[in-house]
Amino acid sequence: MPKFIPGDVVLVRDTGPLYLPKTIQGVIAFEKKPEPCSWCKHAACHEWSNILLETGEWLYHVPECQMELSEFGQCLRNEA
Repeated sequence: MPKFIPGDVVLVRDTGPLYLPKTIQGVIAFEKKPEPCSWCKHAACHEWSNILLETGEWLYHVPECQMELSEFGQCLRNEA
């Protein structure tokens, strides 16, 4: 089961393949089913196809091992 759900506001940190300049906030876009992680290969880790960053840019195929729920995302989950 994925760690995140579509609509979650996450912090994406670059520890390797994404080449981001820093940790950046984004929103997980809708998709039917995330793929298994191709980065860490851990069975519980999934890869999300589309994340809209706060800069307006899109990231593709982002593994959960490089994301964490942002403080804002946690607040949204608590209100739901």
